[in-house]
Amino acid sequence: MIHSMLESLPVAAMWISHDLQYAQASGLWLKMIGLEPDYLTRHDLVELLPDVVGRWKSQIADACLGQTHKGISPAAEWGVSLAEWMSWQIAPWQSRQGDISGAVILLQPIRVGLSQQLNSSSLADEIHLLDAVFSQFPQGAILMFDRQLRYLYAHGAGLRDIGLVPGDLIGRTLYEVFPQESWRMVEAQYTGCFEGLTTQGEFFYQNRLYSIQAVPLRNRAGEATVGMVISHDITEQRRSENMYRTLAANLPNGSVVMFDHELRYFLAGGLTFSNIQIDLARGELEGKTIYEVFPQEVCDNLLAPLYREALNGKTVSKEINYRSRYYITYATPVRNSMGHIFGGMVYTHEITELKKAQLALMSINEGLEDRIETRTLELRRANQEIKSFAYIVSHDLRVPLLNIKGFTKELDSSLLEITHLVHSLAGHIPEDTYRQLVYLLEEDTRESMRFIQSASGHMSNLIHAVLKLSQIGRRELVFERLDLPHVLAGVIETMQHTIQELNGKVETGPLPDIVADLVSIEQIFFNLIQNALKYHFPGRPPHVRISAWREENATRFEISDNGRGIHQKDFARIFQMFVRVGIQSTQGEGMGLTYVQSLIRRHGGDISCASVLNDGSTFSFTIIHDLDKLSLLE
Repeated sequence: MIHSMLESLPVAAMWISHDLQYAQASGLWLKMIGLEPDYLTRHDLVELLPDVVGRWKSQIADACLGQTHKGISPAAEWGVSLAEWMSWQIAPWQSRQGDISGAVILLQPIRVGLSQQLNSSSLADEIHLLDAVFSQFPQGAILMFDRQLRYLYAHGAGLRDIGLVPGDLIGRTLYEVFPQESWRMVEAQYTGCFEGLTTQGEFFYQNRLYSIQAVPLRNRAGEATVGMVISHDITEQRRSENMYRTLAANLPNGSVVMFDHELRYFLAGGLTFSNIQIDLARGELEGKTIYEVFPQEVCDNLLAPLYREALNGKTVSKEINYRSRYYITYATPVRNSMGHIFGGMVYTHEITELKKAQLALMSINEGLEDRIETRTLELRRANQEIKSFAYIVSHDLRVPLLNIKGFTKELDSSLLEITHLVHSLAGHIPEDTYRQLVYLLEEDTRESMRFIQSASGHMSNLIHAVLKLSQIGRRELVFERLDLPHVLAGVIETMQHTIQELNGKVETGPLPDIVADLVSIEQIFFNLIQNALKYHFPGRPPHVRISAWREENATRFEISDNGRGIHQKDFARIFQMFVRVGIQSTQGEGMGLTYVQSLIRRHGGDISCASVLNDGSTFSFTIIHDLDKLSLLE
């Protein structure tokens, strides 16, 4: 049944798949090209009709994307010799589900000399077929006329849109149909057809603007006997152009161009053109293709792919370097009121100065990275030297100190012997001399010896503290995942006797696991909790609270107490070596918080203190998550 319908279809029609493969064809089509259907199915369409497919390939591709193209052209362009002219339409081939399966091509031969053959039956058939083809011509019309500019044929949806009935135009002249202000716009084009001229222009009627293409139709002798006008409503397009022109004319550092499916510019505006150095003014750019403006390589590699993306319905952007200038381009499709893509628009913004600044910044950053790396190595070397120096100095100081302590002990023994000798001389020397010697040996000299022993003991403790601090920096850290609640429970257990003795309490909230050095974490918490217990407020049982939470780059800990607190003026000093603040009721060297700060910094964190005098203190510190950064800190 379908085969029978195709055989009797009065229009030459062929259906093509997306990959340009033959699907179906009407009998008239097969007759026109002189091929059998089974022959078509065995061969590739490009192989059979290379010139036809090559010439109309872009229109077929557009139809596969949902667009329709129509027109009139020489029959030779379709590989047909049965007529001189051919009306054609290339439209989407839609399935029942509404999907586009490919493209359908409709052809209808047009014979010249319509005014002489108006009553022939064969012509009536042709006109009927023309009506079928052109009745759906969107937003436009096809008109044919004789030398008196009398209409012989008229059709197209565009006529109905402005209130004209195609049949009422037949037999009437241009002057009888349109008012004077309208026909004057196109009279020269109409008459030019009979001089063999093909012209283009514009026609304004009933507040609508139309593009006009006037084409002569020739008989076999080559005489122009009939004129044909193809009109298309461009009102919406022109409004869009005017809007874009207004926009483009006011772009201080950019440009706007619009182009059609042939990549031909029909609008150009903006101040960037003076910088592009294309040797064309904006007005001269319009009407030229990109290949007439830019080098072949620039068109093939940059512009053509970008423009075709827009014509295929996509909005894309690309950075372009052209003649030592940098541009960012945005390409987007431009649609008419029916949603059809009739062209594309490219907005170009010059970013040369911004790009130069970016490149300069990149160069600075690269140099900065090198300088930072060099400086880091220098700091690491200096840090290592300081650690070594502290270790060496504190170690070397112990030797003379041990000598002082040793000789002081020997001197103390010698003084005891001298004191016994003095007592044995009692009664043998003057009483005043004896008493003075006893005072010097047992009181004055003994007190001096106690001062020397106390000072050397204190110096020994200080040297030991410096050694311990240098060892903290020298010891290699072993990072591992720690069960923090378990670790902290062990630390608190070692201080349980002190906690009970003071009737104190140590509470912990939820504690996350962390990756850190076990020994360091134990020492940090031991020192901070010990300080909170040691410096409790007299008569107030100590209460220590420990909490922790994860932040973006680190885990933060807080240890709060209700102890003596620290005066605000001492905040900056509490982490310094050998510094003790507040009332000194306990022994120490003032190194505990220095140890803690050093251990925390080796974990990439930092420590701070907030306190209210007589009301308690809160120490807050962090341990970073990204341990790779620690190599720069060591």
